[in-house]
Amino acid sequence: MTGQCSICLNPYRDPISIPCGHIYCLGCLNAYANAPAHEGLKASCPTCRQEFYFVTPDVRILPSKFHPFIMNHMRRVYITPSEGQQELVQQNEQLRAQVDNLKSQEEELLARNDRLKRQRDSCKRKERENAQERQQLERELAQVRRELEDARLVYTQASNAAERFRDYNAHQEEELCQLSELVDRLAHERDEADELARAAAQENAVRARAQRALEERFNRCMQE
Repeated sequence: MTGQCSICLNPYRDPISIPCGHIYCLGCLNAYANAPAHEGLKASCPTCRQEFYFVTPDVRILPSKFHPFIMNHMRRVYITPSEGQQELVQQNEQLRAQVDNLKSQEEELLARNDRLKRQRDSCKRKERENAQERQQLERELAQVRRELEDARLVYTQASNAAERFRDYNAHQEEELCQLSELVDRLAHERDEADELARAAAQENAVRARAQRALEERFNRCMQE
């Protein structure tokens, strides 16, 4: 006998039958019968809804004359697996192994995906930091360029001022040379004037002596 439980949809595990003839796994039927919808000692078949007792009285507490009237509504069923069922079981085990392997691969892929997300977030964070640093460097570079332009302007102004100072200094030197030449000429002229003055003084002295000599001679002549 082969088949699967209509509750768990898996091959039978510890199969039991109920009075209506339907077969279920023992664990599945117990879980179904113990559900809150079933009260007391009865439950209904999950397939045909026929009621059955899922609790059997303990015959040890009953007189022996009542034992023939006690019937167990749930009977264990022994299933001899066929070759096809064994093949299905093997395929089922292989599929379970594949499912477990796929779950393991899924977990590994999820973990790898998480690592990649963290790496991506880290890369994005580094990109933002690099962008901010690049913007800061660009601002600093612009500031340096402005300062360099200002320095060039100051240098140009200083160069122009130095050129004007050199021109002024050359002009002053030229005027100084001219003034020095004028001083030399004036000194020479003063020396010449002094020489003329001395010559004139000498001439005046000679004239004065000559005048006095003439006057003395004239006076003597008048006295004679």
